[in-house]
Amino acid sequence: MLKGNNSDLECFSWVLLDNYTIFERLIFGCFIMKKQNQAIDSISICITVFIALVCAFPTIRLLLIGSQPMNNLYETVITSLPDVLILGTLIYVVFLFFGGKLPPIKFIFFDYILLLYFITNVIYGFYLSKIHYTSILSFRITYFPMLFYFVARFFEKKTAESLLKNLFTCFSVLAVIGLILYFIFPSFQNKMTTDTGYEIPTYFITRMSSLLLTPVLFGTIMALSCTYYYYKISYYEFYWFNYVTFILLFLCLLLSVSRGALISFLAASAFISVSVVHRKVKLIGGLIFTMLIVLVFTSFYATNSLKLVQWICHSSVETANMQAGVTRVNRWQVSLLDFKNQPQGYGFGKTGAVAYRYFINSPSIPAARYTTDGWYLKTACETGVYGLLSYLILAGTFLFYTLKKVIKNKSPNLIFTLGIFFVINIQNIASNTLDFYPYIIVYWLIIGFSINERSVVVAND
Repeated sequence: MLKGNNSDLECFSWVLLDNYTIFERLIFGCFIMKKQNQAIDSISICITVFIALVCAFPTIRLLLIGSQPMNNLYETVITSLPDVLILGTLIYVVFLFFGGKLPPIKFIFFDYILLLYFITNVIYGFYLSKIHYTSILSFRITYFPMLFYFVARFFEKKTAESLLKNLFTCFSVLAVIGLILYFIFPSFQNKMTTDTGYEIPTYFITRMSSLLLTPVLFGTIMALSCTYYYYKISYYEFYWFNYVTFILLFLCLLLSVSRGALISFLAASAFISVSVVHRKVKLIGGLIFTMLIVLVFTSFYATNSLKLVQWICHSSVETANMQAGVTRVNRWQVSLLDFKNQPQGYGFGKTGAVAYRYFINSPSIPAARYTTDGWYLKTACETGVYGLLSYLILAGTFLFYTLKKVIKNKSPNLIFTLGIFFVINIQNIASNTLDFYPYIIVYWLIIGFSINERSVVVAND
């Protein structure tokens, strides 16, 4: 049917597609690519499909092969599917770039800082660990997602906003599924959790985890999603759909009972509120009042009182004060000793979740096994003082220059990015948030989009 150079049909196809978001274009498929924006659209489709898949993948894998390690080719293929897809997407981007389908990236100062951080820490991390299977796993969960920062640098503002809309639509669907499972099919949700070999997570109530089966990860995604919709409501025309979506997402965040995610989101929303309150006092006041109502409702649902709110505040203060008996505090104390014993670092695979999984019963192997609850401490044990300082320089550089541009130009997209930056980096204190592979890819995409935006602002100064 499509023979020769049917330019009329090709033109009609892309005119039709221009009237839909990238998420909706999945229905129509991807047509002939000859222009750079068409190549970007195809990358967006790949990323959207990938995020939609991984939102359900933990439950899908559990239903197909259970929670046991890979024992045969079939189980290996199923387990490796997300890695194959995301690696294929990166290879596809490289192919488009060298094929002339993507524009060249005009590097700015921050690009070089990030590239230097990436290269030096990867080389040093592998050097310390002498390169083995666990070190590759450690690279995969922390540093591999950073490559999507450079993928994001190919995007223009319009295509970046469209992709973000699709990604957060996926997360919103995940939240709705979580509410359905939590309130209508709780026995199915509990069975899925126990089938993983873990106890059902409970703080006064069963903690919501949706299809991810992990409340901390689910809470982090809800915190990111709440920030996105809080920003949309605050800066753009009011839509009831966005408002209702935000309420549902905030409810899911509370039901995950993830204190780090909740506190980091409140910090992000406070920053956004301060940035816009001078011109939208009633709207910001309404959002804050809505959050208070949902918070009180959730606490009474869980405890018939405000006990849940009190517990969140009290337990957070106990953790901040390093009070003895708190599990996270105990792990911090052990990890601090590990850091003091080897301040140059243990290398990839010897820290975080990887070390806990593979070396918890191997005391003869030098490793920081309990660095599972705080990314800064984990990275200090992984690549030593250099690793921690280099990340703080990277994060500080981004924060300084982006905040400077926000103060000068009041760019809504940069304000949103700083909100997301606060969600991740505040929660990094108590959780290994930057190791939430592969979902953390979304964070690096947003950072890359903001650099594109900041580059335009700089050019217009």
